[in-house]
Amino acid sequence: MFVPFAHVEAGLRSWDRTMPEEINRIVADVVAELNFAPSYLAAVNLMHSGVPLRKVFVTGNTIVDVVYRYEAVASEEGEKVMKELGVEPERFILVTVHRQENTDVEWRLRSVVKTLRELSKHMPVVFPAHPRTVNRLQQRNLLDDLRSHVILTKPLGYFQFLGMLRNASVVLTDSGGVQEEACILGVPTVTLRYNTERPETVLAGTNTVAGVEPEKVVPIALNMVERRGEIAKRRGCNNLIGDGRAGERIAKILNEFRDKIAVETSDVREDPYIVHALVESPPQDNSLDLIATYDDSGLPTLDPSKARWFLVKASLSRLRQWLKNR
Repeated sequence: MFVPFAHVEAGLRSWDRTMPEEINRIVADVVAELNFAPSYLAAVNLMHSGVPLRKVFVTGNTIVDVVYRYEAVASEEGEKVMKELGVEPERFILVTVHRQENTDVEWRLRSVVKTLRELSKHMPVVFPAHPRTVNRLQQRNLLDDLRSHVILTKPLGYFQFLGMLRNASVVLTDSGGVQEEACILGVPTVTLRYNTERPETVLAGTNTVAGVEPEKVVPIALNMVERRGEIAKRRGCNNLIGDGRAGERIAKILNEFRDKIAVETSDVREDPYIVHALVESPPQDNSLDLIATYDDSGLPTLDPSKARWFLVKASLSRLRQWLKNR
């Protein structure tokens, strides 16, 4: 009871409340004592969720650390898989589909199958299929038809998949993690969804959120295949999600807070009201809790020293006293 915890990959938002992951993210962010945001955008999401800046640290994403560290191992594993499947580097399309909105909604699943059939006319399509997806394909009598057009395999190990991803012409996916991994590796990505909690990949220019309609997805995917060389230059995701040292930063912060972090109680006997106020200068003491900062343009910033406007949370009497003493 009252055990404090830290949230790695905090602040991600797809803004889709039908996704179980979205609800889990929101709950975890709010109750965590330390939030390790992978990017500036994620930190802004935390600010606007009312999480105080003192609980937010922009560290980068640990997935970047993993990809950089094990890329060579993954490359070897990928070569073995390509040889087994009879495909050549940068001459195949890689696919992952597992989310319930794509597998459980019939029209979406049929749209995905039609998309893959169309793309298979242009180059081999490799589809390591999740058991959930295979079951739904069987239930809809789509599995045999799909098998006749694509290379359907069992799920791959992480290094095997990463190696295949590294060599794909383009990846079609509904996975958030794959969007990031592809961005780090500079691989063109088409997201088979209508939203993403990884907008940095779109900003970096490696990812397009396309939905599932074949008439939209197919031309986008083929265009990205043509632009693979250009997109490959954006390898590293323009450092928008980290530089490969997120784990170090997180470990250092946890060490610094080892004996200081705790789930705190509050005494509101004399200050029963919690209010928000927009003020023009930063508080110089701990009487106010800074939860968001804005520059002269009205855009959020994480650097209070460069901010002009501050959204603060404080008890009514403390806020009145602070304003009086300014």
